[in-house]
Amino acid sequence: MQTTISTKSYPESDYLNVTDNTKLSHLISGLPVTNILGTMNQTIREIVYDSRKAGTDSLFVAIPGGNLDGGTFIKDAVAQGASVLITQTPLDSLNELGLGSRDVTALHVEDSRKALSIVSANFYHSPSERLALTGITGTNGKTTTAYILEALFDAEGIGVIGTIDYHYDGKKFSAPVTTPESLDLNRLLNEMIEEKIEKCVLEVSSHALHQSRVHDMRFKAGIFTNLSRDHLDF
Repeated sequence: MQTTISTKSYPESDYLNVTDNTKLSHLISGLPVTNILGTMNQTIREIVYDSRKAGTDSLFVAIPGGNLDGGTFIKDAVAQGASVLITQTPLDSLNELGLGSRDVTALHVEDSRKALSIVSANFYHSPSERLALTGITGTNGKTTTAYILEALFDAEGIGVIGTIDYHYDGKKFSAPVTTPESLDLNRLLNEMIEEKIEKCVLEVSSHALHQSRVHDMRFKAGIFTNLSRDHLDF
């Protein structure tokens, strides 16, 4: 049976504070959950999707990969200190991973990538709603369109996330992928807001759409450039 955790409202002072630890009950607001084991009273310090980066009081989202299932790294994440797990792996099989009686809360979801997008947005207080986000998708022309928009709106303060790099307000970061994973994307948008950036142009790749990296993003505008043969079979 699937249950969606109801959305809660928070005072404005708490809404904008991302430095304090966050209750699990807030992070999973709006998340469709099929099963829960453990307490909902956990306090979360950080969210990770790489078990090697898990630490004390972290929430680990196990994402299925092309060759490996993220569920296989659950034991490693718990050993690193993760106190909450979100996984597509059936919870009754977690005992086989050696979790034993550890004080760990586990949540089962049907789609852990969408879950990562939702909890990331909650953790960073929905940054895509706090600036004007424009998404650009299509086979060709995404980067060119992004830079044209940047030139048009540069006087008002704008960030760009895309194939060449991620940059805003004189800061520039390398781009390992065109569209970051949802956790990294929400973090980057929140950093822009802290620097008073009011607009952001985001290149949305076909892989990002397929992997739900922008699942919980709130776009002010969307631009579709074109669709060529390269993407007909994707």
